[in-house]
Amino acid sequence: LQQLSVEANQLIVIPDGRLSQLNFNTFLTERPGAGKIKYGNLHYLLNDFSISYAYSSTLNFRDILKPSSFSFAGFAPSYKEDEYASLDSATHPLAYQLVRSGKLALPGAIAEVSTISNYLNGTSWINEKASESNFKSSSNKFSVLHLAMHSLLNSEEPEYSELLFNSERDSLNDGYLTIDEIYNLDLNADMVVLSACSSGSGQVQIGEGPISFTRAFSYAGCPSVVMSMWKIPDAATTQIMVEFYKNIKNGDTKDQALRKAQLFYLSNTSDPLYQHPFFWGSFVAMGNTEAIGGISQTRRVLALIISAVVLIGFFRVRKKIAASYR
Repeated sequence: LQQLSVEANQLIVIPDGRLSQLNFNTFLTERPGAGKIKYGNLHYLLNDFSISYAYSSTLNFRDILKPSSFSFAGFAPSYKEDEYASLDSATHPLAYQLVRSGKLALPGAIAEVSTISNYLNGTSWINEKASESNFKSSSNKFSVLHLAMHSLLNSEEPEYSELLFNSERDSLNDGYLTIDEIYNLDLNADMVVLSACSSGSGQVQIGEGPISFTRAFSYAGCPSVVMSMWKIPDAATTQIMVEFYKNIKNGDTKDQALRKAQLFYLSNTSDPLYQHPFFWGSFVAMGNTEAIGGISQTRRVLALIISAVVLIGFFRVRKKIAASYR
């Protein structure tokens, strides 16, 4: 990285194998000094670059000319414990373990979605309304989908990993949105933000990377996903996400917006312990990082190139037609 041009300020990582489970944001570019380490004073790769991930260069720039508007939809379930009292450990073992751990409630998630939705004049489904059925019926109507909830990772059968919506009982939806179900969605969203623990993790397959929620949403038509690499506290997640959307609204690209939000958290956290990368480094941007809304600089350049190619082709054809007449 020291050999990169000083003009470079963005890195796009296309990882292979287990490299997909590393967060390059948290890599140190300078050796810490002797003595007690202060996490807030360390020099991370994040300090120098906006970093994003991609499955391939082709997928990274797909839909880059698609018109982009800004409409926000957020989902944050209430998770009332009495609704899970009769949960079958054989049918949903991961949810059963979560309930038994006493960590089912996510009060910060509801505050997070409410705050962001109010700030962006968006739409939110919180508490009982944050259901799987509401998500399926509404998800293709918004450009930004924000899911603040539990993710349940099945390491043995990754296709059965689940996003835990509010409990419901109907013939089609039970509140557990599996990776297999996400593959079958038809999304128009420009970005999905998975504000859920370890949502970017999954079983790594050779040549494919992790079989994760991120890959499923990408397959369903979303060119950009913001995900978490590991479990982080509820409060830290909320602070970073609120700041992230402020930057998005100001016109930053997705990787820039996330970088600024993480640096803001790092510099505004008074407790030295909470400056550890564990608390701020979990989130990464995957896929197309263009700004949401309006026409980005990249879109302008590509549009000009395409227009120029079309015009050159038109005049060449016209010249050939004119030459055919005597």
